[in-house]
Amino acid sequence: MMKKLAPILALSFVNILGYSLLIPVLPEVVDDLVGVGTSGTIYGLLLSSYALCQFFAAPVMGSLSDHFGRRPLLLVSQLGTLLSWVVFGSAVLFVNDTWMGINAALLVVGFSRIIDGITGGNISVAQAWISDMTTPQEKTKAFGIEGAVFGSGFLIGPLLGGVSYSTSYGLLGTAMVAFVISLFTLLFLYFRLPESLPPREREEEVEFSWRKEFRMLDKVGVFFKEKCLKKLMPLRLSLAFLFVCFTTSIILLLQRDYALDPSQVGLVISFIGFFSVFNQAFIVPKVAEKMGLVKTFMISILAIAVGLITLTPLPVFFGTEFDAITTVLFFANAFIVNFGITTSMTTFRSLITTLLPPQNHGAATGVDQSISSLGQAITPVLAGLMYDLFSFWTFILYGSLLLIPWFFARLTLSKKEEQV
Repeated sequence: MMKKLAPILALSFVNILGYSLLIPVLPEVVDDLVGVGTSGTIYGLLLSSYALCQFFAAPVMGSLSDHFGRRPLLLVSQLGTLLSWVVFGSAVLFVNDTWMGINAALLVVGFSRIIDGITGGNISVAQAWISDMTTPQEKTKAFGIEGAVFGSGFLIGPLLGGVSYSTSYGLLGTAMVAFVISLFTLLFLYFRLPESLPPREREEEVEFSWRKEFRMLDKVGVFFKEKCLKKLMPLRLSLAFLFVCFTTSIILLLQRDYALDPSQVGLVISFIGFFSVFNQAFIVPKVAEKMGLVKTFMISILAIAVGLITLTPLPVFFGTEFDAITTVLFFANAFIVNFGITTSMTTFRSLITTLLPPQNHGAATGVDQSISSLGQAITPVLAGLMYDLFSFWTFILYGSLLLIPWFFARLTLSKKEEQV
């Protein structure tokens, strides 16, 4: 199976690598180009532009692949990713220029994120390719392998981005590393990726409706068919948005308040990524088996809220130097928050497939993914603005806001529902 999936696994790896590579780099780039005052807002805007373009592009590319086949769309999308890194690297040519009163290099960086976001919509095509090429018995294992590759990309990306940016080449160094990896992947796909959708099975016409895609309230209605999920939905929606607020703000905390350079930020984020792998592999299954899905979900949300609220006192009482005590306390806090995030997302998807009838599983898991994507597309700008205004005090606000739907769910869940 690994041999059969190798081309698409390479594509998935490069997709997440390209995203995570910039995690420790973008805040530093923005600070260098515009200064610290509004850098959080602009950083959030860059994150949102990528996610928003991906949100728009994914259903379009999926529909096009049903008509033209998977291979052409995947090759074109990877070519677009390659182009985005050329554009990103070219920003060094415009550092001293302004366009309409805005630093030209910043506009070029933003344009590169838009290109990469549009081509990053190939996730839906890649998953369709996997579905085409595997039997029903193989699908779970295949998507599990893809998830493991996704996780490994998130482990390596921040570290690679931070190190490449810390060289004398700076932004251009990061662009060159990403370009070489993307070029290798494009060549690998061209020579090794077979078409998975025969012409006789393709749609004769491209069918797509923006109106249908944006009827989110109708989509979320699938969860209201089950009382327990209906009670948990406000909590799931809050988590989708506050999770992105946390991931956006934690980078600004490390870069701005703790004054870590990109290579150090990359190392910290990679270490937190290791927590995700460890929690998914060893902690989550044991806790869910012992406590049950609903109780585990509730405990995980509480862990996130407590972790967010207790993050603010670290710089307040222990200062902003990353010494031995601060490092231990920071990673202990990060472990708690990461446990909550990984556990809540896993258990909620399990609740979907446990409580809803099989014919609703596909629609419900798709909506759950759309909720996450929408959070990634909208929230970073708000999170960046909040950090510009309130610095690390925003973490107390995020944790407190998460507690409101938690208490609502805790009061409305019945004893029977808690036993699921």
